Amino acid sequence: MTASRSILRFLPIACVVSALWLLPIVGNAASPPDAATTAAPTNTASPPAAVAPPADEPSPSPSPTPATGWGDGFGGDEDEEDDEDEDEDEDDGLGADVPDDDAAHDQSAPSQLVTVPGGKVLLEPPVSVGPSGNPRHKWVYKTLLAMRYNPLGATIDFKTGHRVQLFDKDSVLFRDSYLLSGVRVFATPAYTRLGPHLEFQPFALLNLYAGYNFVGYYGNFDLILSFPSATSDYSETALDARGEAGDNYPVTGQIADISALLQVKIGPIALRNNVVFYWSNMNLRDGDRVWYDQLTDLAFPKRGWALTNDTDAIYLFPNSGLKLAARYSISHAFYDGDDYLPGEPTGKFNGPHHRLGPGVLYTFFDRPSQRFNKPTFILLSQWFLQHRYRTGQDISQAIPQITLALSFQGDLLPHPQRRRVPRKDGRRKAPEAKPDANEDGES
Repeated sequence: MTASRSILRFLPIACVVSALWLLPIVGNAASPPDAATTAAPTNTASPPAAVAPPADEPSPSPSPTPATGWGDGFGGDEDEEDDEDEDEDEDDGLGADVPDDDAAHDQSAPSQLVTVPGGKVLLEPPVSVGPSGNPRHKWVYKTLLAMRYNPLGATIDFKTGHRVQLFDKDSVLFRDSYLLSGVRVFATPAYTRLGPHLEFQPFALLNLYAGYNFVGYYGNFDLILSFPSATSDYSETALDARGEAGDNYPVTGQIADISALLQVKIGPIALRNNVVFYWSNMNLRDGDRVWYDQLTDLAFPKRGWALTNDTDAIYLFPNSGLKLAARYSISHAFYDGDDYLPGEPTGKFNGPHHRLGPGVLYTFFDRPSQRFNKPTFILLSQWFLQHRYRTGQDISQAIPQITLALSFQGDLLPHPQRRRVPRKDGRRKAPEAKPDANEDGES
């Protein structure tokens, strides 16, 4: 009975609060519809589906720090120096300013973001897009999923960060000039690299990258394996034997990488060159001076430098996502006297390594400013021209290094499907109705 009395005591208060909460909703429902909204009844029920613009050759956006040997850097960015304008805002209606002549003259009219006329008001600020077609600020990502044979491996390379447009110009050189700061996760079944990175692209021909990664090996899949000298045997046969003997162990350390990408496009031909310098500092067991890095297929010094360089020549088929490529790769580790046993002769025992071979790429679509964009299939096959173990010493030279990969990228923020709709007198104005596709011949 006491509980029942307490409930009855607070029931009138609850009714009053509920009535006050419902009052604005009832008032909005009873208000007459907006004249601009009733003018185009066909658009209020369901907006027309956005039609993707034709997959013309996109603007340049070089891939940061290719994961050498894994096929990255082939992600379809080399064809992005085309000078054709792409205005996805007009074609897709994504991120575009909805025309409003009255609000254009009334600077005091506030703006809100809505997905469709009459829909829920979103609180994010309006997206400002200038001549370059890129907003001043946005959050982007890029992902590479790859598998490789000779040596065997699999990886997920994920990069994301805040991108700032440097020059708001509608030109081939400066349309994709930006500064990006973010994080990178490079994960395999055997280890993970995680850390911050910076990208600087002053113009389309040059991209500079710097990253610092914390590395952790789990101690499985015959990794990590370290050696007492740069002359030690790290062939596939030796790695398998030491893995079966249980010589692999978990390790932590740091790896920094600095790269410079140069690219140019002449007609349907694109040329690229990407050089990457690696610095490693690994906590190896006592007495070991080098360790095997599966990514570059090199014996890295415990604390020192290595280099990779990829040169690509790519043919872009007109009006198609298909590309044919040829890649020439060099990898080399730099050793000093501390990387050898006392009294041991020094020399270039482990390199440089050279590979050459063809590649094929296919980009399914390219719709800028979308959250999922530019899915690209990559197949790369390279034969070893020079290697300490893969030109017949341990592995036949007829066996190539084969990489199969899928890359994709996109814009996470701002939301690409939100429109800026001016508000006047407390009401949203519906966008002007677009002409029917059958009337203007557009699809």
